[in-house]
Amino acid sequence: RQGRLDEAVELARRRLELTKNLRRPDFKELALSEWTLADMLASTGEHDQSETLFRSALDGLRREFGPRHIEVAKCQRDLGLMLKDSGRLDEAEPLLREALDIQRATLPAGDVDIGATLVFLGWTLTEIGKVDDAEPLLHEALDIRLKVLPQAHWLINNAKSVLGGCLAGLGKFAEA
Repeated sequence: RQGRLDEAVELARRRLELTKNLRRPDFKELALSEWTLADMLASTGEHDQSETLFRSALDGLRREFGPRHIEVAKCQRDLGLMLKDSGRLDEAEPLLREALDIQRATLPAGDVDIGATLVFLGWTLTEIGKVDDAEPLLHEALDIRLKVLPQAHWLINNAKSVLGGCLAGLGKFAEA
């Protein structure tokens, strides 16, 4: 599996270089190429290079679409998740909160992307120790996933697991 990811990373690097070298670069395509590679590098643990690409992609998406566009929110959420995974929880929290705010303003209530951001923000808050803030977000995330995903979908169990950790942190062991 790692060999396939390495191959995908190399292809994403080539796509980014080709996009950068176009006579008239397509800045939207450049931002999307950076975002794709950043996401892949985050999966391999290359957080420094991933962060640089995420931030560049985010700047490009903001220039292309404006600061409150859904693509900006998704990229910002992915950057926040990478920062969370690299232990930079205090930096991840505001990015995830803003991404959620944009999503709530642009997507229909109960959208699966809102559910994903709620899980990531709730998980981050739980790890920071802000379990009181995390609990309602994680309940909402689980409710969304239960409504929009098939009953046995792994993301439902993921939301239950993160919520269970939060509830345990609150001392609500019976509910967890």
